[in-house]
Amino acid sequence: MKLALTTMGTWGDVMPFLALARGLEAAGHDITVATVVDFENRVRDMGFSYVPIRFSFHEYVHSDDCKASLGGSITATRRHQRNFFNSRRQMLEDAWRAVQGAEGVIFNPVAFPTYHMAVKRKIPCIMASVSPWLSPTREFPYMFVTSHHLGGFLNRLTYAFHRLGTNSERKIIDEWCRQTVKTKPPGPFMNYLRLNGRPIPILYFYSPTLVPTPSDWPETTRVCGYAYLEPETPWQAPPELESFLRRGATPVYVGFGSMVGTDPKEMGRIVTSALQQAGERAVVSTGWGAIAEPHVAPESLFFIDAIPHDWIFPRVKAVVHHAGSGTVWTGLRYGKPTVACPIAVDHWFWARRIHRLGAGPPHLSQRPLKNFTAEKLAQRIRTAVHDRGMTQRAEALSRELAKENGVGNAVRFIEEQLQPRH
Repeated sequence: MKLALTTMGTWGDVMPFLALARGLEAAGHDITVATVVDFENRVRDMGFSYVPIRFSFHEYVHSDDCKASLGGSITATRRHQRNFFNSRRQMLEDAWRAVQGAEGVIFNPVAFPTYHMAVKRKIPCIMASVSPWLSPTREFPYMFVTSHHLGGFLNRLTYAFHRLGTNSERKIIDEWCRQTVKTKPPGPFMNYLRLNGRPIPILYFYSPTLVPTPSDWPETTRVCGYAYLEPETPWQAPPELESFLRRGATPVYVGFGSMVGTDPKEMGRIVTSALQQAGERAVVSTGWGAIAEPHVAPESLFFIDAIPHDWIFPRVKAVVHHAGSGTVWTGLRYGKPTVACPIAVDHWFWARRIHRLGAGPPHLSQRPLKNFTAEKLAQRIRTAVHDRGMTQRAEALSRELAKENGVGNAVRFIEEQLQPRH
């Protein structure tokens, strides 16, 4: 079957789709991947047919408005959203090209207007996400409203806010539906989770070990486990890093991935001071710019711009990160106690989940930055490193995660859902 996979976002949003694409290809399906230009080379290197979505999330998150938005500026947040919306029409035109000839389409929530493409072409569609924020449930609330339990009725009610988010783009989508897709535009507060009176199949790329499947979800919603892309060639570490790892005690890891910092220099100072206060050696990843390396870094720290998590995590004794879904999974996959430092989107949900599972201390939010102090971070690092029970729980989770086959489960679910309905 010819399948189009459409995903927009950072590497954490794209990588599970590429792992899924590899699994679907192995099962005999013909795959086209449409994603942002940041990952064009990765898609092409894997040999998939590629349709570029002409938008760079790297440039988008490095904009001044994005940084100010993360710092709490309402005005910057509005400008930031407007800039995204202004680029939306081009993204939709590109995604529309990707589904031509497809017999089914799988898309992530950022690409939710793909729904209209599937309706127009009369092909099945499946939505896939790395976090459980789409399907209404009594067990936990819509994570963009709160991550605190509100009680069953209110928890489920909060999912109505999902429609507010999609409705904010209604004008752009209306024009695009009329002019490009030639189909009826959506009505106010349209429910993108239902099609022809039935729930849209939803696939979740996270582990049911970390978040058990709610009892009130329909059969068309499936938690498959994390879809992980195994490296095809071993990563070659710089000799300086190898030397650093050999010459002292096992370090911790600190890095915030593709998140950008509102003040990278201050974050670099906080991280450096916290590690010195905790008495720990560390490998620090500066990532997309969340952490700036100090002008003179202590010998106990090794700074590097980027490093594969599956290479470094087995070599450290604890991990400190932003609590993105994929990074959470990778840290626990290797049995590492985790210090979660959330900054945006679903991070707070996963940060609280880590603590609830006993695999890390209470989280330390990066917003506002003035509350993210070296003293608080040092205390959490000491807890993660020295609390033996915490390490044991992380190791127990690792053994459970090793039993899961996220890609295989996802492929089976997709093939079930793509069967003709009578």
